[in-house]
Amino acid sequence: ARAGGITTVNISPREGIISGQSSLMKLSGWTSAELVRHPEILLRMNWPDRKTEPGKKTFREFLHFWENAKLYRAQREIPVPPGGREFPVDPRFEALLPYLRGERPVCVETHSRRMLLEVLKWSESENIRLIIAGATDAWKIADLIKARNIPIILGPIARGPIEKYDPSDAPYANPGRLEEAGIEFCFRSPSASLCRNLPFEAELAMSYGLSEAAAIRGITLAPAKILGIDRETGSLTPGKQADLVVSTGSLLEPTTRIAAVFIDGRHFPPESKQTRLADRYKKRIPTKP
Repeated sequence: ARAGGITTVNISPREGIISGQSSLMKLSGWTSAELVRHPEILLRMNWPDRKTEPGKKTFREFLHFWENAKLYRAQREIPVPPGGREFPVDPRFEALLPYLRGERPVCVETHSRRMLLEVLKWSESENIRLIIAGATDAWKIADLIKARNIPIILGPIARGPIEKYDPSDAPYANPGRLEEAGIEFCFRSPSASLCRNLPFEAELAMSYGLSEAAAIRGITLAPAKILGIDRETGSLTPGKQADLVVSTGSLLEPTTRIAAVFIDGRHFPPESKQTRLADRYKKRIPTKP
C-alpha cells in the first residue's frame, strides 16, 4: 500500500452484523504503538437483508442485543450511592457506549435503495452518528442523505448495478451524482489486497461525471474529514502531519509512478516485493543488437 502512495489506512473487521471497531493506522513504524494512531475510531456494521429468513433472524437478534446495550447504558449512568455496589461491567456493551452516546460514528455497510432507507430510518430513531459504506444506490436517495448530512464511503465502483433495470453505468456515475447533490463522500479500496487500485476507482468515476477536484479530494481530504482526523492529515496545511506523496504525474493515472512517500516527515522509498522483482527481471531483458 505504501509503495502505491497510501500513508494512512482504516482497518476494519468485516464479518457479522456488528463486525467490531475500526483502527486508524499510519504505514510508518515498527511497534503497534507507533503504527496505530486511533485504536477505536468507528464501529463497523453490516446491514442484513430482511427479505430473507436468515436476514430476518439476524436482524431480530441484533435488535435484542442493541436494546440490551441501551439498557446497560441507562444502568451505568445511574449514580452509585455511597456504600452501594456498582453495576457489573459487561465488556461487550461497554465498548458500545461511545456509539450509543453519539461520541463516535457507526459505519453501516449496505448498497441497495431499500436497505439504505432502512438504515436511515434506524439511525434516526437511535440518534447515532451514521456513516454509510458501499452505498451503490445512494444516487437514488441523494436528497434524503444530503438532508441529514450523512457522509459516505464509496466502493467498489467497478461493479454491476443493484437492480436489473438500472443503467449499466449506474455504479460508475454514482460519485458524480453525489457530488452534484453536495454530499461528502470518499473512496475505499475493494479489499486490502487491491488497495493499490484505490486511485483508479476515483479515476473511473471521472469518466462518468465526477470532477477531477472531487476525485482527488475523495482519496485525500474527504476520508480524513469523514473519519474526523482532518485536523491531523488529509491536506498540506501548516500544523498537520507531514504526509506527502511525490509522483511522476496525476495520482489518478495508471501510468503514474510514485517517486517518494513521506509519512510524518520521514522518507520511505516506494518499494514493494513487486517493484523489487520488476527491477530484478528488467536486467534479464536482452538489449537490442
